[in-house]
Amino acid sequence: MAEEVLEQRWQAWLTDHNRRSAWLVLALTGTCYPAFGILDYLVGPPEWLWLLWGSRGVVFACTLVMVVLVRQPVFERHGVALTTAFMILVAGGIAAMIFVMGGLASVYVPGLILVSIAVTIFIWPPKAIVTFQGVLMAMFVLPNIANFEVAALQATALNMFFLGFAAFFMTASQIFAYKARKEEFDAKMTLERTTANLEAAHEELKRLDQFKSQFFANITHELKTPLAMMLASLELMASEDMGPLVDQQRATIDSMLHNGLKLLRMIGDILDLSHLDESKVRLRIQEHDLASYLGGLVAQVRALTVRKNITLSLHNSAVRCPIWYDPGRLE
Repeated sequence: MAEEVLEQRWQAWLTDHNRRSAWLVLALTGTCYPAFGILDYLVGPPEWLWLLWGSRGVVFACTLVMVVLVRQPVFERHGVALTTAFMILVAGGIAAMIFVMGGLASVYVPGLILVSIAVTIFIWPPKAIVTFQGVLMAMFVLPNIANFEVAALQATALNMFFLGFAAFFMTASQIFAYKARKEEFDAKMTLERTTANLEAAHEELKRLDQFKSQFFANITHELKTPLAMMLASLELMASEDMGPLVDQQRATIDSMLHNGLKLLRMIGDILDLSHLDESKVRLRIQEHDLASYLGGLVAQVRALTVRKNITLSLHNSAVRCPIWYDPGRLE
């Protein structure tokens, strides 16, 4: 399916290019082709003026018809065929003039060379290119070969050489141009598809990132609820609202309460991570005593180190060390 869409877009681009090229060719043909009738009057035999001017009139009339066709939907379906047929008609008009103006040695042969060069403005498939250049050579050689004269061998040889070389060179260049444009178009379409895929993937990543942030926010709120209930009970016990406590019980409950509050702050940190992507995290900077803060951290794990027979000591030469920081982030 993707290949069909790609081919349709290529054909649409080809039609648009050949339509714009056709406008230029039609403008030049409609002005220059009749104007060269002056040359017919100056160098052509009077008895053949009817044919010379008649062929120019036919080509001019077909040019007007082509002007109409280029605007029609038929050009979108048969643009290559129409432009090829029109250029063959133009070449045929010149071939008719060559027939009555010296045949293979005619001075009108440069007209066919100009037509051979002019078609390079179109982007035709190789089959159409070879067909046109082959028909052009055939229109020059076949009608005039019977009237070949040995006396005009040099002029004939020059005409054959230059026309044949022009046809060969233009055929090769047009085939190369067609393939190059096709490869360029395919690369452009591949780039567009890749860009579209990357944009889609980027949007999907944004959606997943938003989902992740929302998930963190939801799960942290769910964790806070039971933890808050536990901390509320510990606070009641620590305040001896539920009865007096011995020192060991008080120390244990205070440790549980302290670590519970610490866990609550950690859950808040997880919630802050979800806000970090949205640039909503703010530091709560205040002046605190770092020496006292570190002493408190050591005291929190003192009971655990004693039970594990681990010696933990804090060596601090400063009685106070006031600095500005966010205690939650530092912890």
